[in-house]
Amino acid sequence: MPKIVVHADVGSELARTEWESDTTHSLFSGTSFPGTPSEMDLFYRTDEHIWYIYNGSEWKDLTGAGVSTFVGLSDTPSVYTGVGGYFVRVNSTPDGLEFVQYVDHDSDLSNVSADDHHSEAHVLAISGPHTGTLPLTDLAVGTQGGIIRRGGADWEEYALGTEDYVLKVGATDVVWGQVDWSELANKPSSFTPSVHEMVDSIHTDTGLTIGYVIRASGASAFAWAELQHGDLGGVTSDLHHNEAHVLAVTGPHTGTLPLADLAVGTQGGIVRRGAVDWEEYAIGTENYVLKAGATDVVWGQVAWGEITDKPINPIVRDSQKNQQLTGTGETEICAYTIDATDRIMRVAVFFRVVTATTTVTVKIYYTNAVSQAVTCTLVDAKSLAVSDYTYAPLIFEIDASTEISLRVTAGTANQVYVTGTIEEMV
Repeated sequence: MPKIVVHADVGSELARTEWESDTTHSLFSGTSFPGTPSEMDLFYRTDEHIWYIYNGSEWKDLTGAGVSTFVGLSDTPSVYTGVGGYFVRVNSTPDGLEFVQYVDHDSDLSNVSADDHHSEAHVLAISGPHTGTLPLTDLAVGTQGGIIRRGGADWEEYALGTEDYVLKVGATDVVWGQVDWSELANKPSSFTPSVHEMVDSIHTDTGLTIGYVIRASGASAFAWAELQHGDLGGVTSDLHHNEAHVLAVTGPHTGTLPLADLAVGTQGGIVRRGAVDWEEYAIGTENYVLKAGATDVVWGQVAWGEITDKPINPIVRDSQKNQQLTGTGETEICAYTIDATDRIMRVAVFFRVVTATTTVTVKIYYTNAVSQAVTCTLVDAKSLAVSDYTYAPLIFEIDASTEISLRVTAGTANQVYVTGTIEEMV
């Protein structure tokens, strides 16, 4: 039985007073539907004041009121927004209605030919669906100033021509063009042109350069141009010019030439006599000096041998302090490549053995002044106890542009720390 009335529990027997009591019986109701209904269950929504019946899948309104708007139906669009002026038609499925903006001439209209009741702009054509008079308003909009002419294949819009051109008849067509003097009829055999005045209101030009003048460029031609020095009559090349002066051995000037007459140049540059003439010599590399060569002056560095009365104090070229020998292979401590001059060099070494006794080898590699490769062994695989060790510096002459290298080998890793220097004496 469908649920309609809810009975209160009054025990095993129901008295008359209990049957007639309002508190014993009540409608099956509430403000929300029950969670597990059965088909044909009835329920009264107290918040809506409406009876519902469950049809096995959903609760249905029993009042018969249904929906009150078109968009409230289940097989119609849900909103009117954005579809003002649209049409309603059955969708293609077909299982509902839909809004469409346009009616399709071919599929939505029956018994209507393509020539009937359409608002398309008409294309200009020799043959077409229309007979009789065609209103101008039926033509496609086109471009302002265009005209309609019969083209090679059909009627067509002929765009506006170049400004001040006229429509001229050709051999087989009409075209925009200019009228030649020979095409004018009844023209006078001669005429006197008006007197021209060079005033802004009559003559104008664009793209001019300040200071240019109208200069004859030929017997019958002229153009805007700078006035050339050769155009001046009775003026020699030495008179009345303000060109920047080029530095030259010979020139138009005699006497003193003011510095202000020279071309600006680049900051820091100097004037020197080059291979051909006086010229600007650009600033050199920072800290370089101007040195005299065999035939010229150049920017360059001052070599040690070019310094006179210099002190004999040695120059430290490379050094290393307290370097730990982390392996047992030969390790380079210091190295230096000599410049293009033979040098007298001095190499000094100090090392410390820590933790336990180990073997130590100290060698110096260089090329002597007669280009012979030399290996000088200061310490040769000597077993040394934990202590500090230093040796008298080794002094020797080394060949130009060669390398000197101080290298040390330890028999045990991480037990020897080395300090060394390579010094240039002379």
